[in-house]
Amino acid sequence: MLSTSPSGETTANLLIRRYAITASTTALETIKKTAISGTSGAPVGATSFSSTMLGAHRFTVVSIERFEGFVDTAYYLARATDVLRFDAIDRGVMNWADSSLEVSTLPAHSALVKLLTTLQGE
Repeated sequence: MLSTSPSGETTANLLIRRYAITASTTALETIKKTAISGTSGAPVGATSFSSTMLGAHRFTVVSIERFEGFVDTAYYLARATDVLRFDAIDRGVMNWADSSLEVSTLPAHSALVKLLTTLQGE
């Protein structure tokens, strides 16, 4: 069950970014460099990284932020010359600090996973 903010609203947003892989870096280095915590401004730790298959693609999943009702998880898709980053952002999540919160059931996260399973091509 999803708890809502005191105003009774939970907002869900999806954000898509593209990062070029420069000649002197790798996809993983690009992911690590762009996985920045919004509260600290520092790169997120390695324990925030995992991997999952969605449809025909393997994604690096990074828990970017869980703070003050804000839950942001990025799904990175490494390709030959770039990395695509898909963020699922839910705001107004009352139980954001609950360790048993199933982030995958939040509206933005659920919608993004459904979208990513349909990706075709490279």
